[in-house]
Amino acid sequence: MTRTAGYEEGLARGMEEGYQSGQEKGEQEGYDAGFQKGEEDGKVVSDAKALEIITSLEDIFQKAEHSWHNTIKTHESKMLSLICKIAEKVVFAKVELDEGVVKQSVINALATMPEPEDITLNISPDDYEYIEMIKDDFFENIKSLKSVAVISNPSVTRGGCKIESSKAKVETDIQSRLEKVFSSVMGARIS
Repeated sequence: MTRTAGYEEGLARGMEEGYQSGQEKGEQEGYDAGFQKGEEDGKVVSDAKALEIITSLEDIFQKAEHSWHNTIKTHESKMLSLICKIAEKVVFAKVELDEGVVKQSVINALATMPEPEDITLNISPDDYEYIEMIKDDFFENIKSLKSVAVISNPSVTRGGCKIESSKAKVETDIQSRLEKVFSSVMGARIS
């Protein structure tokens, strides 16, 4: 092999190796740059889609909350009315089962009177027998009492009473007390 032939062969091999090395290096650099660019573009796109989904979810939650509040406002009176009717039934069932409720109602009414001495106690016909039987208990609770007359009065509802003395008159019944509570509840609605 001559020097010229060796030179040309070396040059050809060097060019081949250089070309191949350059191509491999270029491919790797291009791949790395493309990969990085693709990763950055993918992150931008996925961030935008995530933000879009989050915004959509926030909108859905706001609409659901608004709908909930509208439903409450629309049906609040009906729900409160139903609750009041249920409470009324429970209270009157309690009066039916526990005559002690009637006794306590009379004691509470007597306590509002200024030193009652001689009283007339108007009671529902349904409560008359029980109150007549326990009327001596009122003397223990109200020290100023001297006499108690019990009258069966059909205008008095079960659990209520009308008390008269020379100094005052007191009327109490479960229905009017419930109506006051219901009125307060309806006045303090959520709105």
